[in-house]
Amino acid sequence: MTSMRADMPIGIEAHLVANQPKVVHEAVNEFMKALVEAVAIVLGISFISLGLRAGTVVAFSIPLVLACVFVGMQIWGSISSASRLAL
Repeated sequence: MTSMRADMPIGIEAHLVANQPKVVHEAVNEFMKALVEAVAIVLGISFISLGLRAGTVVAFSIPLVLACVFVGMQIWGSISSASRLAL
């Protein structure tokens, strides 16, 4: 900003409208919080309804499936942001 202000004509002032890194950081944190809550709810319901053994299978399958999807998307080159959001 300092170098831009030096090049501006007299009478023109620059003001920071939005702090984009802060906005992105807050959005990512909110997403991670929602993801953890969703996984906890799914695991809790599966343990209650399916029992300990089947619930453990579900608990291990969630991260395994997500990891396989990301690896497959990386291999076949379809790792766009829209594809990641569809997960």
